[in-house]
Amino acid sequence: MIDNEQIRNIIKLGKGLERLDLYLSLDLPDSDIIREYRRMKQFLAKSKLRYDEGVINTADSMTVEPPLNHKNLKNLLRNLITE
Repeated sequence: MIDNEQIRNIIKLGKGLERLDLYLSLDLPDSDIIREYRRMKQFLAKSKLRYDEGVINTADSMTVEPPLNHKNLKNLLRNLITE
């Protein structure tokens, strides 16, 4: 068991990013991708890691206007963490 909450949140963030990458690669329904994206954002905020807010702003606007461009969102999220 991991006692440090920040480390737990970083691990959950990584899990969420990997899951998003997989969902986007498999072209799963947009609703599943948007749900996982929202969860990932919560852990990103809790992790206190530095990240590119421009990436989040662009991804937010992409998730508001369906249909999602899976390839562009996948490439965008790969540049999220700046540390």
